[in-house]
Amino acid sequence: MKGKVQSNILELVSKIVFIKERQLDVTEATEEIAKLLVDNLQHPDRYAWFMKIMQELLKKEDGYYAGIAWVALVWNRSGNKNYQDLFEQFLIHTIKSFQRETFPPHIDPETGKSFPLYAYLIGESFIETMRYDKDLYSQLADIYSFMVKEELQREENYNIQKNQRKFLPSQQPRKVFRKLYDEVFSYISERSVFRLETLNQHNPKKFIGELANQLQSTRRYYIQKMVNDFTINKRKALEKAEKAREASAEELVATMNPFHQSLQLFHEARFYKIKYMKVEKIRISTQIVSVFSGGALIALTFWELLPLSLPLLLIAGTSLCISSFLCSKKVFQRFYPRDVREDLEESMELCTSLFRKTSSQQIDAFLKKQLKNPKNTPFLAMMPDFLKYLFDIMPSAKDRVMSSQEVGDTILQLQTSISRQAYQRISA
Repeated sequence: MKGKVQSNILELVSKIVFIKERQLDVTEATEEIAKLLVDNLQHPDRYAWFMKIMQELLKKEDGYYAGIAWVALVWNRSGNKNYQDLFEQFLIHTIKSFQRETFPPHIDPETGKSFPLYAYLIGESFIETMRYDKDLYSQLADIYSFMVKEELQREENYNIQKNQRKFLPSQQPRKVFRKLYDEVFSYISERSVFRLETLNQHNPKKFIGELANQLQSTRRYYIQKMVNDFTINKRKALEKAEKAREASAEELVATMNPFHQSLQLFHEARFYKIKYMKVEKIRISTQIVSVFSGGALIALTFWELLPLSLPLLLIAGTSLCISSFLCSKKVFQRFYPRDVREDLEESMELCTSLFRKTSSQQIDAFLKKQLKNPKNTPFLAMMPDFLKYLFDIMPSAKDRVMSSQEVGDTILQLQTSISRQAYQRISA
Protein backbone atom coordinates (compact mmCIF):
# COMPACT_ATOMS: atom_id res chain seq x y z
CA MET A 1 0.00 0.00 0.00
CA LYS A 2 2.82 2.40 0.89
CA GLY A 3 4.58 1.58 -2.37
CA LYS A 4 1.44 2.42 -4.35
CA VAL A 5 1.01 5.72 -2.51
CA GLN A 6 4.63 6.61 -3.14
CA SER A 7 4.31 5.78 -6.84
CA ASN A 8 1.19 7.98 -7.08
CA ILE A 9 3.07 10.84 -5.40
CA LEU A 10 6.03 10.46 -7.77
CA GLU A 11 3.64 10.40 -10.72
CA LEU A 12 2.07 13.68 -9.61
CA VAL A 13 5.53 15.16 -9.13
CA SER A 14 6.48 14.20 -12.68
CA LYS A 15 3.27 15.73 -14.05
CA ILE A 16 3.90 19.01 -12.20
CA VAL A 17 7.43 19.20 -13.58
CA PHE A 18 6.21 18.31 -17.07
CA ILE A 19 3.47 20.98 -16.99
CA LYS A 20 5.92 23.65 -15.85
CA GLU A 21 8.44 22.69 -18.52
CA ARG A 22 5.80 22.54 -21.26
CA GLN A 23 3.98 25.77 -20.33
CA LEU A 24 6.29 28.74 -20.51
CA ASP A 25 3.55 31.12 -19.33
CA VAL A 26 3.37 31.03 -15.51
CA THR A 27 -0.36 31.77 -15.40
CA GLU A 28 -1.29 28.87 -17.67
CA ALA A 29 1.12 26.57 -15.87
CA THR A 30 -0.36 27.35 -12.44
CA GLU A 31 -3.88 26.80 -13.75
CA GLU A 32 -3.02 23.31 -14.96
CA ILE A 33 -1.09 22.46 -11.79
CA ALA A 34 -3.95 23.69 -9.58
CA LYS A 35 -6.44 21.57 -11.53
CA LEU A 36 -4.12 18.58 -11.24
CA LEU A 37 -3.89 18.96 -7.46
CA VAL A 38 -7.63 19.44 -7.00
CA ASP A 39 -8.48 16.42 -9.15
CA ASN A 40 -6.08 14.13 -7.30
CA LEU A 41 -5.88 15.40 -3.70
CA GLN A 42 -9.42 16.38 -2.75
CA HIS A 43 -10.00 13.34 -0.53
CA PRO A 44 -9.05 13.90 3.17
CA ASP A 45 -6.84 10.80 3.11
CA ARG A 46 -4.67 12.50 0.49
CA TYR A 47 -4.13 15.84 2.23
CA ALA A 48 -0.84 14.54 3.59
CA TRP A 49 0.35 13.83 0.03
CA PHE A 50 0.79 17.53 -0.67
CA MET A 51 3.74 17.98 1.70
CA LYS A 52 5.28 14.76 0.38
CA ILE A 53 4.97 16.20 -3.11
CA MET A 54 6.73 19.35 -1.85
CA GLN A 55 9.50 17.19 -0.43
CA GLU A 56 10.03 15.40 -3.74
CA LEU A 57 9.87 18.64 -5.75
CA LEU A 58 12.54 20.25 -3.55
CA LYS A 59 14.87 17.38 -4.43
CA LYS A 60 14.80 18.49 -8.04
CA GLU A 61 17.59 20.61 -9.41
CA ASP A 62 15.14 23.49 -9.84
CA GLY A 63 13.51 23.74 -6.45
CA TYR A 64 11.07 26.41 -7.56
CA TYR A 65 8.70 23.63 -8.72
CA ALA A 66 7.63 23.31 -5.08
CA GLY A 67 6.94 27.03 -4.85
CA ILE A 68 4.94 26.94 -8.08
CA ALA A 69 2.72 24.21 -6.61
CA TRP A 70 1.93 26.46 -3.63
CA VAL A 71 1.37 29.50 -5.84
CA ALA A 72 -0.88 27.49 -8.17
CA LEU A 73 -3.57 27.01 -5.52
CA VAL A 74 -3.32 30.54 -4.14
CA TRP A 75 -3.34 32.17 -7.54
CA ASN A 76 -6.41 30.29 -8.80
CA ARG A 77 -8.50 30.09 -5.61
CA SER A 78 -10.29 33.39 -6.27
CA GLY A 79 -13.83 32.59 -7.38
CA ASN A 80 -13.22 28.83 -7.16
CA LYS A 81 -14.43 27.24 -3.94
CA ASN A 82 -12.73 23.90 -4.62
CA TYR A 83 -9.31 25.53 -4.87
CA GLN A 84 -9.97 27.66 -1.78
CA ASP A 85 -11.13 24.70 0.30
CA LEU A 86 -8.24 22.51 -0.79
CA PHE A 87 -5.72 25.28 -0.05
CA GLU A 88 -7.12 25.72 3.48
CA GLN A 89 -7.33 21.97 4.13
CA PHE A 90 -3.71 21.48 3.09
CA LEU A 91 -2.54 24.13 5.55
CA ILE A 92 -4.81 22.97 8.40
CA HIS A 93 -3.63 19.39 7.96
CA THR A 94 -0.02 20.59 7.85
CA ILE A 95 -0.46 22.58 11.09
CA LYS A 96 -2.05 19.61 12.86
CA SER A 97 0.69 17.27 11.65
CA PHE A 98 3.32 19.74 12.80
CA GLN A 99 1.80 19.74 16.30
CA ARG A 100 1.90 15.94 16.38
CA GLU A 101 5.55 15.97 15.23
CA THR A 102 5.33 12.64 13.44
CA PHE A 103 8.29 13.30 11.11
CA PRO A 104 12.03 13.41 11.80
CA PRO A 105 13.56 16.92 11.79
CA HIS A 106 15.51 18.40 8.91
CA ILE A 107 19.21 19.06 9.51
CA ASP A 108 20.52 22.08 7.63
CA PRO A 109 23.68 20.98 5.78
CA GLU A 110 25.35 24.41 6.07
CA THR A 111 24.88 25.09 9.78
CA GLY A 112 23.98 21.68 11.16
CA LYS A 113 20.97 23.15 12.94
CA SER A 114 17.79 21.15 13.33
CA PHE A 115 14.41 22.39 12.02
CA PRO A 116 10.97 20.75 11.90
CA LEU A 117 10.43 19.02 8.57
CA TYR A 118 7.37 21.08 7.67
CA ALA A 119 9.17 24.32 8.51
CA TYR A 120 11.91 23.30 6.09
CA LEU A 121 9.48 22.28 3.33
CA ILE A 122 7.42 25.48 3.52
CA GLY A 123 10.39 27.77 4.14
CA GLU A 124 12.47 26.29 1.32
CA SER A 125 9.46 26.47 -1.02
CA PHE A 126 9.12 30.16 -0.20
CA ILE A 127 12.82 30.75 -0.84
CA GLU A 128 12.75 28.97 -4.20
CA THR A 129 9.61 30.88 -5.21
CA MET A 130 11.30 34.20 -4.43
CA ARG A 131 14.42 33.05 -6.26
CA TYR A 132 12.25 32.34 -9.30
CA ASP A 133 10.15 35.54 -9.22
CA LYS A 134 10.07 38.15 -6.43
CA ASP A 135 6.72 39.43 -7.69
CA LEU A 136 5.09 36.25 -6.33
CA TYR A 137 5.51 37.40 -2.72
CA SER A 138 1.86 38.47 -2.49
CA GLN A 139 0.87 34.81 -2.98
CA LEU A 140 3.39 33.69 -0.36
CA ALA A 141 2.00 36.36 2.00
CA ASP A 142 -1.49 34.85 1.59
CA ILE A 143 -0.14 31.43 2.57
CA TYR A 144 1.82 32.76 5.53
CA SER A 145 -0.99 35.01 6.79
CA PHE A 146 -3.44 32.06 6.74
CA MET A 147 -0.97 30.06 8.84
CA VAL A 148 -0.66 32.91 11.34
CA LYS A 149 -4.43 33.43 11.64
CA GLU A 150 -5.19 29.70 11.86
CA GLU A 151 -2.64 29.00 14.59
CA LEU A 152 -3.58 32.10 16.59
CA GLN A 153 -7.24 31.07 16.38
CA ARG A 154 -6.38 27.54 17.52
CA GLU A 155 -4.45 28.95 20.47
CA GLU A 156 -7.35 31.22 21.42
CA ASN A 157 -9.81 28.31 21.23
CA TYR A 158 -7.49 26.27 23.43
CA ASN A 159 -7.36 29.04 26.04
CA ILE A 160 -11.14 29.43 25.99
CA GLN A 161 -11.59 25.67 26.41
CA LYS A 162 -9.08 25.60 29.25
CA ASN A 163 -10.81 28.47 31.09
CA GLN A 164 -14.33 27.14 30.65
CA ARG A 165 -13.70 23.54 31.68
CA LYS A 166 -12.09 21.86 34.65
CA PHE A 167 -9.97 18.85 33.78
CA LEU A 168 -8.42 16.07 35.75
CA PRO A 169 -4.61 15.95 35.38
CA SER A 170 -4.98 13.04 32.92
CA GLN A 171 -7.60 14.95 30.91
CA GLN A 172 -5.71 18.20 30.46
CA PRO A 173 -5.85 19.34 26.80
CA ARG A 174 -2.49 19.16 25.07
CA LYS A 175 -0.58 22.42 25.21
CA VAL A 176 0.62 24.12 22.05
CA PHE A 177 4.25 25.04 22.62
CA ARG A 178 5.40 25.95 19.12
CA LYS A 179 3.83 27.56 16.10
CA LEU A 180 4.58 26.57 12.54
CA TYR A 181 4.73 30.14 11.29
CA ASP A 182 7.45 30.92 13.86
CA GLU A 183 9.45 27.88 12.77
CA VAL A 184 9.11 28.83 9.10
CA PHE A 185 10.33 32.34 9.86
CA SER A 186 13.22 30.96 11.94
CA TYR A 187 14.27 28.68 9.08
CA ILE A 188 14.18 31.45 6.48
CA SER A 189 16.01 33.83 8.83
CA GLU A 190 18.75 31.24 9.37
CA ARG A 191 19.03 30.63 5.62
CA SER A 192 19.44 34.38 5.03
CA VAL A 193 22.64 34.52 7.10
CA PHE A 194 25.68 35.14 4.90
CA ARG A 195 29.15 35.76 6.25
CA LEU A 196 31.10 38.18 4.06
CA GLU A 197 34.72 37.32 3.39
CA THR A 198 35.49 40.67 1.73
CA LEU A 199 33.83 44.10 1.99
CA ASN A 200 32.76 44.19 -1.68
CA GLN A 201 31.60 40.59 -1.86
CA HIS A 202 28.16 40.02 -3.41
CA ASN A 203 25.52 38.56 -1.07
CA PRO A 204 23.64 35.84 -2.97
CA LYS A 205 21.23 35.45 -0.02
CA LYS A 206 20.09 39.04 0.01
CA PHE A 207 16.68 38.15 -1.40
CA ILE A 208 16.20 35.61 1.43
CA GLY A 209 16.84 38.36 3.99
CA GLU A 210 14.27 40.54 2.22
CA LEU A 211 11.80 37.63 2.32
CA ALA A 212 12.43 37.19 6.08
CA ASN A 213 11.80 40.91 6.70
CA GLN A 214 8.58 40.82 4.70
CA LEU A 215 7.35 37.73 6.54
CA GLN A 216 8.21 39.36 9.86
CA SER A 217 6.12 42.41 8.92
CA THR A 218 3.25 40.17 7.82
CA ARG A 219 3.45 38.17 11.04
CA ARG A 220 3.56 41.32 13.21
CA TYR A 221 0.56 42.83 11.36
CA TYR A 222 -1.70 39.80 11.75
CA ILE A 223 -0.71 39.16 15.36
CA GLN A 224 -1.51 42.77 16.23
CA LYS A 225 -4.76 42.57 14.24
CA MET A 226 -5.70 39.37 16.07
CA VAL A 227 -4.96 40.96 19.45
CA ASN A 228 -6.99 44.06 18.53
CA ASP A 229 -9.92 41.95 17.32
CA PHE A 230 -9.78 39.84 20.47
CA THR A 231 -9.75 42.97 22.65
CA ILE A 232 -12.67 44.50 20.74
CA ASN A 233 -14.70 41.27 20.91
CA LYS A 234 -13.97 40.90 24.62
CA ARG A 235 -15.05 44.49 25.26
CA LYS A 236 -18.24 43.95 23.24
CA ALA A 237 -18.97 40.78 25.20
CA LEU A 238 -18.47 42.60 28.49
CA GLU A 239 -20.70 45.46 27.35
CA LYS A 240 -23.35 42.97 26.25
CA ALA A 241 -23.14 41.17 29.59
CA GLU A 242 -23.44 44.45 31.49
CA LYS A 243 -26.36 45.47 29.28
CA ALA A 244 -28.11 42.21 30.15
CA ARG A 245 -27.55 42.91 33.85
CA GLU A 246 -28.91 46.45 33.69
CA ALA A 247 -32.39 47.29 34.93
CA SER A 248 -35.21 47.65 32.42
CA ALA A 249 -37.17 50.84 31.80
CA GLU A 250 -40.24 49.28 33.42
CA GLU A 251 -38.30 48.61 36.62
CA LEU A 252 -37.05 52.19 36.72
CA VAL A 253 -40.58 53.58 36.31
CA ALA A 254 -41.94 51.22 38.98
CA THR A 255 -39.30 52.45 41.46
CA MET A 256 -40.08 56.17 41.11
CA ASN A 257 -42.70 56.23 43.91
CA PRO A 258 -40.82 53.88 46.30
CA PHE A 259 -37.77 56.12 45.91
CA HIS A 260 -39.83 59.17 46.95
CA GLN A 261 -41.26 57.29 49.95
CA SER A 262 -37.80 56.11 51.00
CA LEU A 263 -36.43 59.63 50.67
CA GLN A 264 -39.25 60.97 52.87
CA LEU A 265 -38.66 58.26 55.48
CA PHE A 266 -34.92 58.97 55.37
CA HIS A 267 -35.67 62.65 56.06
CA GLU A 268 -37.86 61.71 59.02
CA ALA A 269 -35.27 59.26 60.35
CA ARG A 270 -32.55 61.90 59.99
CA PHE A 271 -34.46 64.35 62.22
CA TYR A 272 -35.89 61.72 64.54
CA LYS A 273 -33.36 62.28 67.34
CA ILE A 274 -33.69 66.07 67.18
CA LYS A 275 -37.47 65.95 67.48
CA TYR A 276 -37.27 63.27 70.16
CA MET A 277 -34.86 65.36 72.26
CA LYS A 278 -37.12 68.41 71.98
CA VAL A 279 -40.10 66.50 73.40
CA GLU A 280 -37.91 64.86 76.03
CA LYS A 281 -36.55 68.27 77.08
CA ILE A 282 -40.09 69.58 77.61
CA ARG A 283 -41.10 66.46 79.56
CA ILE A 284 -38.11 66.50 81.87
CA SER A 285 -38.35 70.28 82.39
CA THR A 286 -42.02 70.00 83.33
CA GLN A 287 -41.29 67.09 85.62
CA ILE A 288 -38.48 68.97 87.37
CA VAL A 289 -40.62 72.10 87.85
CA SER A 290 -43.49 70.01 89.26
CA VAL A 291 -41.25 68.11 91.66
CA PHE A 292 -39.53 71.26 92.89
CA SER A 293 -42.83 73.11 93.27
CA GLY A 294 -44.52 70.38 95.32
CA GLY A 295 -41.37 69.75 97.35
CA ALA A 296 -40.91 73.45 98.07
CA LEU A 297 -44.49 73.80 99.42
CA ILE A 298 -44.09 70.76 101.65
CA ALA A 299 -40.72 72.01 102.94
CA LEU A 300 -42.11 75.51 103.72
CA THR A 301 -45.01 73.93 105.58
CA PHE A 302 -42.67 71.58 107.46
CA TRP A 303 -40.52 74.51 108.53
CA GLU A 304 -43.71 76.37 109.55
CA LEU A 305 -42.94 79.18 107.13
CA LEU A 306 -46.38 78.67 105.66
CA PRO A 307 -49.51 77.67 107.53
CA LEU A 308 -50.72 74.12 106.95
CA SER A 309 -53.97 74.25 104.99
CA LEU A 310 -55.97 72.05 102.64
CA PRO A 311 -55.44 74.19 99.49
CA LEU A 312 -51.69 74.10 100.10
CA LEU A 313 -51.72 70.32 100.43
CA LEU A 314 -53.83 70.02 97.25
CA ILE A 315 -51.36 72.16 95.31
CA ALA A 316 -48.40 70.19 96.60
CA GLY A 317 -50.13 66.87 95.85
CA THR A 318 -51.11 68.03 92.37
CA SER A 319 -47.49 69.03 91.58
CA LEU A 320 -46.21 65.64 92.69
CA CYS A 321 -48.92 63.86 90.65
CA ILE A 322 -47.97 65.87 87.59
CA SER A 323 -44.32 64.92 87.99
CA SER A 324 -45.09 61.23 88.58
CA PHE A 325 -47.87 60.52 86.13
CA LEU A 326 -48.55 63.34 83.68
CA CYS A 327 -44.84 63.79 82.93
CA SER A 328 -44.17 60.09 82.42
CA LYS A 329 -42.98 58.72 79.06
CA LYS A 330 -46.18 56.76 78.68
CA VAL A 331 -48.30 59.93 78.78
CA PHE A 332 -45.88 61.82 76.49
CA GLN A 333 -45.76 58.92 74.00
CA ARG A 334 -48.21 60.66 71.70
CA PHE A 335 -45.88 63.66 71.42
CA TYR A 336 -42.76 61.68 70.48
CA PRO A 337 -41.90 61.43 66.74
CA ARG A 338 -42.53 58.10 65.06
CA ASP A 339 -39.49 55.83 64.68
CA VAL A 340 -39.41 55.04 60.96
CA ARG A 341 -36.13 53.13 60.78
CA GLU A 342 -37.79 49.74 60.26
CA ASP A 343 -40.12 51.20 57.63
CA LEU A 344 -37.11 52.79 55.93
CA GLU A 345 -35.26 49.48 55.72
CA GLU A 346 -38.29 47.76 54.20
CA SER A 347 -38.86 50.60 51.75
CA MET A 348 -35.23 50.66 50.61
CA GLU A 349 -35.08 46.97 49.70
CA LEU A 350 -36.67 47.68 46.32
CA CYS A 351 -34.38 50.67 45.71
CA THR A 352 -31.19 48.76 46.52
CA SER A 353 -32.17 45.79 44.34
CA LEU A 354 -32.81 48.17 41.43
CA PHE A 355 -29.76 50.43 41.89
CA ARG A 356 -27.47 47.39 41.91
CA LYS A 357 -28.51 46.83 38.27
CA THR A 358 -28.49 50.43 37.05
CA SER A 359 -25.71 51.96 34.96
CA SER A 360 -24.46 55.50 35.47
CA GLN A 361 -26.49 56.72 32.46
CA GLN A 362 -29.67 55.12 33.79
CA ILE A 363 -29.27 56.51 37.29
CA ASP A 364 -28.53 60.01 35.93
CA ALA A 365 -31.80 59.97 33.97
CA PHE A 366 -33.63 58.56 37.00
CA LEU A 367 -32.33 61.28 39.35
CA LYS A 368 -33.19 64.05 36.89
CA LYS A 369 -36.82 62.94 37.01
CA GLN A 370 -36.70 62.81 40.82
CA LEU A 371 -35.34 66.39 40.93
CA LYS A 372 -38.27 67.55 38.81
CA ASN A 373 -40.81 65.79 41.05
CA PRO A 374 -42.47 68.54 43.19
CA LYS A 375 -43.09 66.03 46.00
CA ASN A 376 -39.32 65.80 46.53
CA THR A 377 -38.77 69.57 46.84
CA PRO A 378 -38.74 69.61 50.70
CA PHE A 379 -36.19 66.77 50.73
CA LEU A 380 -33.78 67.83 47.97
CA ALA A 381 -31.03 68.78 50.42
CA MET A 382 -31.12 65.23 51.80
CA MET A 383 -31.03 63.46 48.43
CA PRO A 384 -27.18 63.21 48.05
CA ASP A 385 -26.85 61.81 51.59
CA PHE A 386 -29.74 59.45 50.94
CA LEU A 387 -28.11 58.20 47.72
CA LYS A 388 -24.79 57.65 49.49
CA TYR A 389 -26.56 55.80 52.31
CA LEU A 390 -28.40 53.67 49.77
CA PHE A 391 -25.15 52.49 48.11
CA ASP A 392 -23.42 52.01 51.48
CA ILE A 393 -26.03 49.57 52.77
CA MET A 394 -26.32 47.77 49.43
CA PRO A 395 -25.54 44.05 49.83
CA SER A 396 -23.13 42.41 47.37
CA ALA A 397 -21.60 45.69 46.25
CA LYS A 398 -19.15 43.76 44.05
CA ASP A 399 -22.03 42.57 41.86
CA ARG A 400 -23.39 46.02 41.08
CA VAL A 401 -23.01 47.53 37.61
CA MET A 402 -21.65 50.91 38.77
CA SER A 403 -18.13 51.19 40.15
CA SER A 404 -17.27 53.15 43.31
CA GLN A 405 -15.80 55.91 41.17
CA GLU A 406 -19.01 56.20 39.15
CA VAL A 407 -21.08 56.31 42.36
CA GLY A 408 -18.92 59.16 43.71
CA ASP A 409 -19.20 61.06 40.43
CA THR A 410 -22.98 60.60 40.40
CA ILE A 411 -23.35 61.95 43.96
CA LEU A 412 -21.14 64.94 43.15
CA GLN A 413 -23.14 65.66 40.02
CA LEU A 414 -26.38 65.39 42.01
CA GLN A 415 -25.12 67.93 44.57
CA THR A 416 -24.24 70.31 41.75
CA SER A 417 -27.68 69.93 40.16
CA ILE A 418 -29.45 70.56 43.49
CA SER A 419 -27.35 73.68 44.15
CA ARG A 420 -28.07 74.99 40.66
CA GLN A 421 -31.79 74.33 41.07
CA ALA A 422 -31.84 76.09 44.47
CA TYR A 423 -30.02 79.12 43.01
CA GLN A 424 -32.47 79.34 40.13
CA ARG A 425 -35.40 79.14 42.58
CA ILE A 426 -33.94 81.99 44.69
CA SER A 427 -33.17 84.12 41.62
CA ALA A 428 -36.70 83.69 40.29
